Amino acid sequence: MATLCVRSLRGPGCYSGDITVFTNNNFRAVDRRVQTIAMPNEMSTQVIRQFKARAHLFIEHRRYDAIMSMDADMLAVRDIRPLLGYRVNRACGMKEKPWTRMSDRSCRTCLTKAEQMTARHRWGVNGGLLCTPGHLFQEYMELWDREIARRRGALRTWINQPPLNALILRRKINFTAYPEGWITMPQMYQIRGRRDGGHKNARILHFCCPSKTLGIIEMELAFAKQTNRAGRSQGAVLWRGGTRRRS
Repeated sequence: MATLCVRSLRGPGCYSGDITVFTNNNFRAVDRRVQTIAMPNEMSTQVIRQFKARAHLFIEHRRYDAIMSMDADMLAVRDIRPLLGYRVNRACGMKEKPWTRMSDRSCRTCLTKAEQMTARHRWGVNGGLLCTPGHLFQEYMELWDREIARRRGALRTWINQPPLNALILRRKINFTAYPEGWITMPQMYQIRGRRDGGHKNARILHFCCPSKTLGIIEMELAFAKQTNRAGRSQGAVLWRGGTRRRS
């Protein structure tokens, strides 16, 4: 998955900056600006999901205008650079509209009963991608990590998403959602039996499939379709985290 994700960032994503991949499966860097940080193979899925909030321990955040953390099951299908510069003083990400309210099970675990009432009127925020200004990266990641640790006993399937939503609802993390459709989840349309509209505005597709094998198949098909389209019009075309270097 990580290989496809990185190749898509370099290709349709039009991104040439630094990339750091946290891996426990011997991922090999595709170019000199891809850094690989190995993680122990015995780490559980739950620990790996919590680890996302600790990325600030390994990234020199002061070097960057923006730092975007993203799951490996994501594929760039258009230029992602507008995502990196969308807001200079706020974290940005994807609201799960029209699928998930912030009061739904995948988002609400860290909320009080009163907060859940407020959350009923807000869309949940997906924890798979978060773009943070470089000067706020350490502060926001430390807040996220502490909230995960504080509620760790209550967190099950969704380790990092409920703490993130709680911090956003409480305005401890200042958050702005990207325009609707910039990041979308094709499988959710299939699961809910709705037409997806072709994702005409999508810049990143998030393949949140029930199994890794299915996710890889779906990503490979989408990547082949995207590169074939680019090849017809332009000739040859040809992370978890992406970052942009200061100019």
